[in-house]
Parts: sequence; C-alpha cells; structure tokens
Amino acid sequence: MKVPQGFAYISTTLKGVIAQYMNDRDKDFALQCFKHWCSQCKNMIRATPHEPESIAYTLHSVIDDRIADMRAKSVMGRHIQCRKGCAACCHMSVDVFPQEAALLHRIAQEKGIKLDRDKLKRQAEKDSATWRHLAPEDQACPFLSEDRACRVHEHRPAACRKHHVKTDPDLCDSMKHPGAQVGMVFDIEAEIIASAAMTTYGVGTMAQMLLENEPEVAR
Repeated sequence: MKVPQGFAYISTTLKGVIAQYMNDRDKDFALQCFKHWCSQCKNMIRATPHEPESIAYTLHSVIDDRIADMRAKSVMGRHIQCRKGCAACCHMSVDVFPQEAALLHRIAQEKGIKLDRDKLKRQAEKDSATWRHLAPEDQACPFLSEDRACRVHEHRPAACRKHHVKTDPDLCDSMKHPGAQVGMVFDIEAEIIASAAMTTYGVGTMAQMLLENEPEVAR
C-alpha cells in the first residue's frame, strides 16, 4: 500500500527515539537525514525501475553497514544478545516495502520454499494491533524453519536486520514473559533508511506485500 502524499512512514523505534531522546537540533538533523534517504530511494527507482530485487539488496547492504559499525563502535552494540534460534521476533507483525517482497519471492523460488498462501491470507487480515488474535502457529514468519532459524536470513527484510536486543532473548517471548522489559538496541540511521524506503516505495505487512507482489508463476 502507498504512503499518502505528504505523509511519512516512521518506524515505531524511531518514533520512540524522537519522543524520548532527541532535542530540537537532533530532530532537525534526523529530518535532513530522512530527506536525504528519501531522495536516494527515488534515485534508485529511477535508475533501476525494473530491478526491484536490486533496490532491496542495495538498501539491505547499507543498513548492514550501519549495524556493523554500531556493533563495532558502540557500547550498546557490543551488548547485543540476539542469536540463531531466539525466534520470538519471528512471530511478530513485520512491515516491508514492495521491493523486499519481490526479493523474498525470488529467493523462495531459488531455495524451493513453498509459501502457505492460506496462512499468508490469514496474516494479511491483521496488523500490529490485531496480530495477537491470530492462532500461535499462524503468527510465525513464513520463512521460519522448524529449528527456529530464518531460511532467508541473508535476504531478510530491513525490519529484521535492524531489530536487536541487549536483554536475555528469552524475555522477548511475550506469551512466556508478559510485561517483561526488553532492552532494545538500535542505530538511528538504519531506522531512518528503512523509514525512508517505506515512505518512498510504499509499505505493508510481510503477508500483504508477499500476496500483492506474488509472481504469476507462483499462483
């Protein structure tokens, strides 16, 4: 779905950071950074209008560089506790932009991953506010394997790439630990880049975008 003209998609994490930690000077810098990345996103789609997977791959690489820099240079980054198999976050509603959905479809085809369209339809009916109404088995990401690993980890969406915690990953399971205080770790520019992409290209839940951008051969 398109973001209405004149409006911006701002990630939940970025909204929280702006409200709690930024002074006027920080907000102005963040706004200029956001405008810069919106411009970059527009330039990418003008340069490669028929290569959506390339756009997603490029933005993922930029976000990965930001996260790597944060992990190397920030005290907060060195305390990230996320690890393979701690998959509570893989049961959350995740927003993606269309180019990411196109990339995920291509990788699924290459890896022989068959997507459960009925499950995607059930997920697509929910948003972050109503996600909890899904049956537990329907909350799992369509790319989560039985051993709780991501089957498309190298090509996972920006929302997954920038999501990290510094507390025990077990606390992320809200069913097991309702009301637990989870310590988030974030990089401001990574949040801005992802928000700029979704503002420029459009955004929806992963299920919505996978269904809307499904190749004809997969139907």
